[in-house]
Amino acid sequence: MADQKLELFNKNKAKRINKNLKKLLINILINYTVWILVLISSIMAMVLVPRFGTGKNIINIIVHMIPLGMTIYAMGLCLMTGFFDLSLESTYAIAPIIAVLVMTRWAPNFPGIVYIGIVITMVVGMIVGLVNGILSVKLRINPFLVTLCMMLILRGLSLFLIPAGIFNLPKAYIFLGSYRILNNILPVSVPCFIIVIIALDWMIRKKPFGRHLLAVGSNERAAYLTGIKTELLKITIFVIAGMLAALGGLIAAGRQHAVLNSMGTGNMVLMFAGAILGGVALRGGVGSIIGVLGGIFLLQIVSNLITLAKVNPFLIQVVYGSILLLALILQSLRSKLRQFID
Repeated sequence: MADQKLELFNKNKAKRINKNLKKLLINILINYTVWILVLISSIMAMVLVPRFGTGKNIINIIVHMIPLGMTIYAMGLCLMTGFFDLSLESTYAIAPIIAVLVMTRWAPNFPGIVYIGIVITMVVGMIVGLVNGILSVKLRINPFLVTLCMMLILRGLSLFLIPAGIFNLPKAYIFLGSYRILNNILPVSVPCFIIVIIALDWMIRKKPFGRHLLAVGSNERAAYLTGIKTELLKITIFVIAGMLAALGGLIAAGRQHAVLNSMGTGNMVLMFAGAILGGVALRGGVGSIIGVLGGIFLLQIVSNLITLAKVNPFLIQVVYGSILLLALILQSLRSKLRQFID
């Protein structure tokens, strides 16, 4: 009798262990898939292209991922809240363009104009976000249509204002994108990006604002009934997203020592892909800042590998489209795995 009880106890214990192991494995697949892909793709890249693993190239990957990474984080925040912003790629261009025009053509002799120009860059991004938010939230126009129109308007303005681009920008304006520290090794944009990541992660995980953001993305009506100011929150996310896109444009302008009317063109697919690969759900309510960072890394690794391997330029769109499709497939699998846990 005692042996039967012991055997039954051991069987139940084994079942519990197996169940816990399955849950652990599923949680790893849900939360860390993108980092597993980053590891696998890095190893494959080092095998296929030995130059990939050099210190110079690693720094190059980090430097190039930061401007786009800002816009991916902007899109990620929007998706977490339950909507998306198509105007981000144009905000990325128009914010530094207007600032540079003010500095070099409209008011070049104004005292401290370069530093004012940096502020103008951020303010333009915030104004674009505010307009998007008011039209979408207060007037209840579909965010897709509002931000699509804004994307077209801002891109048209960019082409009109600087048909040929503006070069040789003031040193203070390009500081964030071009200056290096630690014996000219580490770009100053890297610690800036780290600060943004820490701030966003703290906001999402530690502050009520982050919990409210995810609650609105998950079920806006329920969030409203619990007392969350859903309209204000959504407008705030639009403004933050515009500011992040403008910051990305500022860094990009500094890196290339110029503003071009084509800045950000074609980045929309990458913004969606990076956020979704990082675990952000298209339906809203799900996502993490560290996960999105993995998506940003993965995209830049692929982009860098395309450059080093000298892939035919006509195939680049095929690669990016395939990445977005992979992101959507992974999101579908994550949803099914979450249902399995529940």
